[in-house]
Parts: sequence; C-alpha cells; structure tokens
Amino acid sequence: MREDFIYRNLEIAKSRAEAAEVIQVNSETTSVQFKAGRLATVETKYESGVGLRVIVDGRIGFSSTTDDSKAEELVGNAVSSARFGQAARFELPGSVEWAHNDKSSPASGVDDLKLVDEHVLNFTLQKAVEEGRKAIELIKEARPEVLTDILIGKTRKQVRIVNTSGLDRSYEKTVFRYYIMGMVVNDQGFLLVEEGRTSGKLRLETEGYVGSLVRKVKLADAVAEVKTGRMPVIFVPEVLADLLEALEIGTNGKMVQKGSSPLANRIGEPLLDKRLTIVDDGRIDYGVGSAPFDGEGVPTGRTVLFENGVLRGYLFDLQTAGIMGCRPTGNGGRGFDSLPTPETTNLVIHPDKTPLEEMIGSLESGLIVYQALGGGQSNLMAGDFSLNVHLGYRIEKGMITGRVKDTMISGNIYHLLKDLVAVGDRCEEIGNLQVPPLCLPDVSVASGI
Repeated sequence: MREDFIYRNLEIAKSRAEAAEVIQVNSETTSVQFKAGRLATVETKYESGVGLRVIVDGRIGFSSTTDDSKAEELVGNAVSSARFGQAARFELPGSVEWAHNDKSSPASGVDDLKLVDEHVLNFTLQKAVEEGRKAIELIKEARPEVLTDILIGKTRKQVRIVNTSGLDRSYEKTVFRYYIMGMVVNDQGFLLVEEGRTSGKLRLETEGYVGSLVRKVKLADAVAEVKTGRMPVIFVPEVLADLLEALEIGTNGKMVQKGSSPLANRIGEPLLDKRLTIVDDGRIDYGVGSAPFDGEGVPTGRTVLFENGVLRGYLFDLQTAGIMGCRPTGNGGRGFDSLPTPETTNLVIHPDKTPLEEMIGSLESGLIVYQALGGGQSNLMAGDFSLNVHLGYRIEKGMITGRVKDTMISGNIYHLLKDLVAVGDRCEEIGNLQVPPLCLPDVSVASGI
C-alpha cells in the first residue's frame, strides 16, 4: 500500500470531520513448517491496510480498507458510521504528548527503545529449513517414536499513525517464532509435547528446545494416579497465560468503566500475595508487545497494576480514560481494521527467590502443569478457571513420579493468588508475558481415573 495513501485520506477527512486519525500497518511474514518430520510448507505472506477514525458532530466513526484506490470511499464510510458511534470523550494526541523536554514527559526515553533485531531480518528460509531438520534428527536420535511438527518464522511489521492534531509517528519491529511439537501414540494413548517461544529477537535455541521436549517425553513414560481433591499445583510460565487472562480482564479500564470488573473501585486494596508485583511495560527492548506508542499514538510506558499485592492501577485507551476522567496509559490496542480498546503490552510479574527445582522438592503431594486446554471456557470475568491438564505430572515426596491423565484443575485466580506457596526466581518470556513459575495452594483437582 502506497505511503501517500494515508495523507490523501487525512486531507479528505479534514474537510468532513472535526478530527481524524489514520493508522497504516504493513507486515511481511515468512515461515517454514514441518509435518510429521517432513517439510510441508515454505511461504511468505504480506498484509497491508489502513484504518480511519473520525470525529463528526462529537461522535466516533471508523472504516478500514486494504485497497489504496478507495480513499473517498474510506472517508465516506467512516463519516457515515459516526452517526451511530459513541460520543467522543477524548482529543487526539499531538506535539504536547510527544515533548521530550524533561524526564517526566510520557515520551521520555521512547526513542531509545530497541524493536528491530538485525539477526531476525537476516534470518533466511534456508536457515529455517536447516534448523528444522536438525531438530528432527536430534529428536529421532533420542526418541525415534516421536513424530515432530515444527514452525519457524519471522515477521517484519511497520506501523504509522498520522492525525489532524499534527502527529506523524512510525515504528518498525521484528518478531521471531520457533515451536516444536512432539507427538507420541502408544498403548497409553496420545501425548503431545510443545516447546518453543515467540520473541522480538532471534532465539535459535534448537538444542535447548529439543532437550526440554525429550525430557518431558521421558517423564511421561510412567503414568501416575492422582485422587480428586485439593492440592498445591505448580504452574509453569507457559500455562500462566490461561490464568493471567483473568487479571488482564480485571485491570482492563473498559471493564472497570462498565462496572463488570471485580477490581472496580478497589485501588489501594491488598488483593494478592505480598510477593506479587505485576506491571504492564510497553518499553521492554525487543518485547513482543513493545512499541513506542499504542494504536492511537499515545506514548507507551510502564503501569504498575499490583505492587506487593496491592491494586495500583488499570489500563486505559483514550476513550475509556476520557469517560473515567483518567490519564491514558498508552494501552490502546488495535489492528488497522478495528477501533482501539484497552490491551496489555508486556505483562510482567517480578520474580522472587524460589528455583523451580526447589519448588518441586518442597511438595509432599501435588502437580506440575506444563500444558493445559480449555481456558476460553472459564468464567474469566469473575476470575474462575477450569482447565484440562494436557501435560502435567504428579509430584510425590518432592519427586516427579509420572504423567497424569484425564485430569482437570479449577479454582478462582483471585482467591488462589492471595496466599501463594512460592514464586519462582526466574522469568520466562512467553509471548507478551514475562513471568516466573507460581505454586498455587489448594487448587481443585478432578481425576477421571
């Protein structure tokens, strides 16, 4: 999509709207996939689009397109939709928000943010194929019965926002994905083990991923029984995404504004374990959710959500902040084809001091969960979760004794996070999460065996 298209849209919109904003997003994704140990696809995908938000007679209108020949139509659709839009409770950001004259400015330090890894840009499809084949051979040597699927890919993304308040900002970032899935079908049933990461930097950790996958397959050779009841459960970072979604909803400014969040009107209350400090940080170098500004051109930053267990803040986009009478936090998430809404950037839980091995060794009886299914079926608004343990192991007298099958875990995340057994000493980057393992007490465990 041509760069001048966004300026043509803005010029046309100026004559028909009180305010207008154009966002353009371009991305190029290349990937390699292996299925059952064989090279399946090598592809490159391009996406380019423009979104136009206008304020007409005090109301918000929006339209988007992937066709750069339809400037008049794009503006017309956005202006027409404003008749049915919300009353605008904000002004578009301009030069004031981007002043760098002192350290207290919201934009202070934003130009130092690192988002582009040259190693990702230079990573070739040929290298991806070589690395995938290497991983497959290493797994075959260790466990010949494992069928292996692999995805290796990279994305180069460019974002530009221009508005009638004089804002004209852009950034570019890279994302690298590497995932290995090992499948085993035997007398004990079906086993799927996943390893890998999404990162803003090149993380070509083939030996580490393979070693971890093989170790988990070996631990699953033995099957251990678990009785229905309550027990401590260790959630590794990969699984915490399912649980932390409830906290993301609870601290979402729009949910707070609507009164549907259980955290509404509770700023300053001690709600979680004192060892838990949770922040949203859009300024982490090479973070998956990092950017110099959000989907509205507001500078990103660091928002403390919980400090030593005490609720300290919520996440806002411009509209929600305006309704609530608060400052926007730089969390207006969006694509080119949608209006902004509050979203997390990078969600970070500060580590404590307990190594994972010590956490396991401290449990007389419990579980450790590496993979789970069914998070979307939970009542996340209330903090409730109910998950099928897709890959988990029994812990008895401080030792992993085998894989558990036909097991479900459930509870309320707000209740369970009030008094943790332990917080891990090291964070792992899992997409836009940077979190340590957590050991939660008294999780409800239901066994079908």
